[in-house]
Amino acid sequence: MNNAVIVTNAYPANPGLGVQRGFDWLIPAILSTLFCCLPLGICAIIMATQATKKFAVGDVIGGLKSSRSAKKLVFTSIIIGIVIWIITGIRIYNMITTMESEKNHNNGYHYGI
Repeated sequence: MNNAVIVTNAYPANPGLGVQRGFDWLIPAILSTLFCCLPLGICAIIMATQATKKFAVGDVIGGLKSSRSAKKLVFTSIIIGIVIWIITGIRIYNMITTMESEKNHNNGYHYGI
């Protein structure tokens, strides 16, 4: 009677050897979270860490898919962040010029609160 159990490993014994590893986009995801759009940046960090984990175990296809998703989220976060920074700058400029024109109009006196 043979009670041998054969266990197969789905992952390579030495992941990363001889396998092209893609870029995981973790650092750009962190920077886009801090400086651009927080919600999309957090999603990009999650996808980038998934890509890192998949590359580490040898799942190159899954890692590339997660990396591609992280890249899309990073660029979307950067674009939204740039738009928000531009709108904020325009509003601050308009607020300052309005305050200056009111100051000149009232001869330097400020009425109200």
